[in-house]
Amino acid sequence: MSLYIIIPILLILLIAVVAFIVLRKKHASKSIEREEPSETKERKRREVDVKTTTREQPPQRSFEQEERVKETTKELPNGEYPDFNHSRLMDMGLSQTDANIFVHDLIVQIEDHIPKIEAAIRDREYDEIEHLTHSIKGSATNLGTGGIADVLVDYNTYCKTGKDDEVLLAYMMILKTHQVKLKEQFS
Repeated sequence: MSLYIIIPILLILLIAVVAFIVLRKKHASKSIEREEPSETKERKRREVDVKTTTREQPPQRSFEQEERVKETTKELPNGEYPDFNHSRLMDMGLSQTDANIFVHDLIVQIEDHIPKIEAAIRDREYDEIEHLTHSIKGSATNLGTGGIADVLVDYNTYCKTGKDDEVLLAYMMILKTHQVKLKEQFS
C-alpha cells in the first residue's frame, strides 16, 4: 500500500480516537450533573470525610509567625570555595602566558563590575544585579572552575529569584574576597 493511502487512514483513526475520548469525558461529566441533590450531598460528604481522615491539616500560622520563621531560617552564603583553576585554557592549547592574560582580563572586568553591582544593590535594581553577575559569571566559567567562577555561579543563581539585600551584600563581600585571592593567585 502507498503512503498516500496509509497516512490519511491513520489520521482519520487518530481523529476518531480523540473524538471518542472527548465524548466519553463529556458524558461522564453530564452524568455527575444529573445526580440527585441528595446523592450529590452524600458523595461530597464522603469525599470530605475521606480527606479529613487521610491527612491532618497543619496548624495555621499568622503572617507575623511566618515572617519570623523566614527571618530565622535565612542562610547567608559561607564563602568557602576552592582556588580558581584555569587549566582548561591550557587543555585547549593556550600557553601558560596566554592563559594568564585571559585571567588578568577577567580580573579587570570584575573590578569594573563591582562598583556597578554595589550601586545596583544600593538602588535595589535586582534585574541589573542579575544582569551584571551573569555577564562576569560567563567570563569566569569560560576560563576556569572553582574560586571566583563558583562564587559568581552561586551569586547569579541567587539573583534570579532572591531579593534579600543582606544576602546580596554577603555575596558581594565573598566576590570581593575571591577577587583579591584571584589577583594574588595570578600576580
